[in-house]
Amino acid sequence: METYGLNLHDGMRALLDPSFATSRDDTIQLLEELVTSLGHVGLKLKTSKTKILTIQAKPGRSLQTSSEVTVEVLDSRHGLVACFKQLRAET
Repeated sequence: METYGLNLHDGMRALLDPSFATSRDDTIQLLEELVTSLGHVGLKLKTSKTKILTIQAKPGRSLQTSSEVTVEVLDSRHGLVACFKQLRAET
């Protein structure tokens, strides 16, 4: 999973960073790693408050991991995604 994170070269695992996910499969793998990492410290992903933002044209309504964790996907029609697109264009 190192390829999906930010390596600080401190001997620890890379920090999870969703911007490293470039496909649906990458995103699912990243989500599975997040759920696993949270579980190791006694936490659970609150799926009602977790959203995946994408600029993909037709991303599907949700993503589901192999452990049946389902997260809603918000596409470019959602105002928050448009906001992020604007911020990214300005940088």
